[in-house]
Amino acid sequence: MSQEVHKKLRKKIFYKGILENQTAFSIGTKEGDFIDSLCLKDKSNKPYISATSLAGVLKAKLKNNKLLGDNDNKSLVILSDCYLNDKSNYQIGIRNGVKINPTTNIAENKALFDYEVVFKGAEFDFECLINIYEDDFTSELQEFEKAINSELLVGMKTMSGFGEFAMKDLFKTEFNFSKANEFSRYESFLRKPFYESKVEAKESNNKFEIKLELDITNSLLIGSVNNDGEIADIASLCEDGKSIASGTSFKGAIRHQALRIANTFSDKLGEKFVNKLFGYVDGVAAKKSRVRVNESEIKNVIKKLHQRNKIDRFSGATIDGALFDARAIYDGKINLIIEVLSQKLEDEKNENLTDEEKEQIKARNEEKLKRYEKEKALMLFVARDLCAGFLAVGGGKNIGRGVFSGKFIAYENGKELSKSEMNEIAKELLK
Repeated sequence: MSQEVHKKLRKKIFYKGILENQTAFSIGTKEGDFIDSLCLKDKSNKPYISATSLAGVLKAKLKNNKLLGDNDNKSLVILSDCYLNDKSNYQIGIRNGVKINPTTNIAENKALFDYEVVFKGAEFDFECLINIYEDDFTSELQEFEKAINSELLVGMKTMSGFGEFAMKDLFKTEFNFSKANEFSRYESFLRKPFYESKVEAKESNNKFEIKLELDITNSLLIGSVNNDGEIADIASLCEDGKSIASGTSFKGAIRHQALRIANTFSDKLGEKFVNKLFGYVDGVAAKKSRVRVNESEIKNVIKKLHQRNKIDRFSGATIDGALFDARAIYDGKINLIIEVLSQKLEDEKNENLTDEEKEQIKARNEEKLKRYEKEKALMLFVARDLCAGFLAVGGGKNIGRGVFSGKFIAYENGKELSKSEMNEIAKELLK
């Protein structure tokens, strides 16, 4: 039986803000007539963020927060669906994808798919209510406010640059019913809602990330066949007039290179090591990726139409009807971020555990930390290859496309690492 049956309602806290998507996002709902996955829409056929999606994100982010409930107690947090702000402009487009074999780096047969996305810059109204009973939830409230007022990853492909949301102008009003005249304030709020205090953002820097500045060496073609007004057979991805370096394309190339490096350096690493880091689906078993690659705009681009013809491999002659053209990007700059998330450590100080169980947990945690050091080292090697032109991204790799030059810097817990510190981390891959 839930706790509120026996406890008095002590406080009500109302939150209101605006969620803006910093990258394209999609909360898939069903298969369309001509599209494999449609994005979730309301009765007016406009995209929205469902409360269930937000609740899942917060539950994953705040696993042990009592406000969100557990097996014995229901959640004290009541979330509302987030509908488009009246002043918000939005655009819906279609992205294409193809499943790539991570070992061969070749597209798998009959694995082409497409899905709807909401372009960057849409604004959604966020509203939330928390009911506080007799227990003290001060620390849980602080943790909750920090979570909703920092980066939120919502929808599909969040580890490939999709679904990054930022909270704008989060306000709250709190009612403490132990105070005199508080019910009259509450009645006034119900008649006409008001929000009294702004919740300041407190972003956490507890992560390892690599920031890369890349220059396109020759040309780049991250293909899309759905660019509005495009006459070419295939053109580089463009949304709202801006060329996009898609996180899905970079993530796939990075995974392939990570596998090559892992197989080269150590027999103990290999495919299983990479799968645990980048995630996998194997029948009913699945694991989420812990590598996140952002999606960003390609700056200072020059686009050119390039015509090609398919050649018969045996005769060397052109094939009739096989002329096609592609609009690729020549020149351009990309700011890419690769983030490596650590595995969650178990609580080895739990008083309910025996000494033997504590030792076992301690050993598992130490193994996770050692593994994390190797994972960071692996991603530094991948970043080096990307900046040195050893790793190609997108289509047309066999004709020299998708190669970069550039530089990178690693950060740990918000601190920039020196070259010597990065070298020390990289040496972990050799141990």
